[in-house]
Amino acid sequence: MSLLPFLAVTFGGAAAALIARNSPRLALAIGLLGLAGATIAALAIVPGDRLAIGPGRLEVTEFGRLFLALGCSTGTIVAIVGLSTAWQRELPAALLGGFGALGLALSIGDPIVALVAILAGSLVGSLVTLVRPSSPRNVQVATREFRAIAVAGALALVGMAWIARPLGPLAEEPTVFGLAYLAVALAAAIRFGAIPFHRWAARLADSAPEIALPLLLAWAPAGFAVVALAWMDRSIAPLLLPLEVERATVLAIGVASIVLGAAAAWLQDDVEHVVGYSIVQDAGFVILGLAILDPVAWQPTRTWILVFVVAKTAFAAWAIAVRTRFGTRRIADLSGWARRSPGLAVALVVVAVATLGLPGLVAWQVRARLVELSVVDGPLRIAATLGGLAALAYYGRMLLVGLRQPSDLIAAAPSERPRRPGDSVAAPVEPTLTAGVGEPGPSPVYPAIPAAVAGLESRAIAHWTQNRAPIASAAVLVLALTALAVAAGALGGPAAAAAPAPEPVAPSETFVPGQTEPPSPSPGEGSSPAPGESVGPGQTAGPSVSPVPGESSTPGASGGPSFVPIPTPSP
Repeated sequence: MSLLPFLAVTFGGAAAALIARNSPRLALAIGLLGLAGATIAALAIVPGDRLAIGPGRLEVTEFGRLFLALGCSTGTIVAIVGLSTAWQRELPAALLGGFGALGLALSIGDPIVALVAILAGSLVGSLVTLVRPSSPRNVQVATREFRAIAVAGALALVGMAWIARPLGPLAEEPTVFGLAYLAVALAAAIRFGAIPFHRWAARLADSAPEIALPLLLAWAPAGFAVVALAWMDRSIAPLLLPLEVERATVLAIGVASIVLGAAAAWLQDDVEHVVGYSIVQDAGFVILGLAILDPVAWQPTRTWILVFVVAKTAFAAWAIAVRTRFGTRRIADLSGWARRSPGLAVALVVVAVATLGLPGLVAWQVRARLVELSVVDGPLRIAATLGGLAALAYYGRMLLVGLRQPSDLIAAAPSERPRRPGDSVAAPVEPTLTAGVGEPGPSPVYPAIPAAVAGLESRAIAHWTQNRAPIASAAVLVLALTALAVAAGALGGPAAAAAPAPEPVAPSETFVPGQTEPPSPSPGEGSSPAPGESVGPGQTAGPSVSPVPGESSTPGASGGPSFVPIPTPSP
């Protein structure tokens, strides 16, 4: 089972990094090696592998493999950005534990068990908010994150478990399924901090370590949404119930997040809040996907999730690089930053293109498809379409500020030109190892960089210290280019998104401990229902869905729904 090495590296690395947290050098070495090893292990995962575990099994999909590979690789680059800017010592352990839980959840067919794994991983990821030394502010930040996880998890678990049990006469009541669907959709909205549940996310963006925002506000909620979408596709969509009120509620949340999130990001005066509200805005398109309740939403929603998490990771890394390098988070004080840092300016443009997409790019197509499928013609469709394009306002604002005449603060910052030790360079803002929230301090983190030979350590530290500005800019640019590749479909995102989710184990299936493949079903077992045969609530097989004329059909979750083919342009 190719998933087992990945789980061993992530969970083992997270545990070892936490155990060694009192030894900064050792913990840092374990964390960075663990992230690199997790990336290699994720790339080595073989889609379709199955492993029996008691009454259930783990089944790896192409989407899960790509999601984990992107997460661990971008997480490694984020750690490099953190070492070059503002470090947080629990970040590697949180990343490893979080992605390990995501890998487990995306391989489990039972949505309730998968959701429990997602929630556990979210709690591990929240360790980054518990910085030392403890303070009332730190405790308050952690409490907000834990509360959001608890409320969202309780809503989703109750909704899923409610219709998983025998319903008896209630099986004939559409309201039962409507309330369950609404509970899970609202739980996903809360987890993303979508409007009107954005207050905790806004305060988290203000107080939590900036380098941790991609994990806290993008990757963990995205895993939650993937599990919720798979549950809806199997348990709600095949029933073809008239859930107009419930869908309208979810749709209103999605459109409000898109429009008001863009407006709030444009009005903010600091870069961290711009990042936070931009995440809320783009999460609105995921909420639109949950409001469609049709198999055709499967592929575009999951494709957008891949674009969303990588683009927001790059944007957050850009924000922390700009803030730490120039010593301010206020946009008004960043006049001329692009002239002083052309590498970061190029990265911001690439991030904007990856987020918005261009006509012909996959990101543009799936966003337009989600609006088309979810919103009827009228003001709401216009609002959703223009709201998505409104991201140009805050990206353009920050770029225009950067093209102005540099202020004295910006002019005094170090340039991006690589330097050798001993070269004259402006004194940079030094991050501290224990600050956690990236506050400037006198104790640099760079001596914590491990080296096998003591004689090379001082030289490596000197090179790193002198060149942390170009290193951070280069790392952010790599993240931005990765986001653009995903937005263009160059990494196979649309094909992976069309793949079915792991199937739950049917009651008739039995496994031998250690068996890696399920037994072949005997005649009559595990077969698809006959045409016209009714399928009871909670069963995995849904009614057959005829493909739209002129569109190809790709087997997907719950009885082979059809998906909208998205052409993959050449990279």
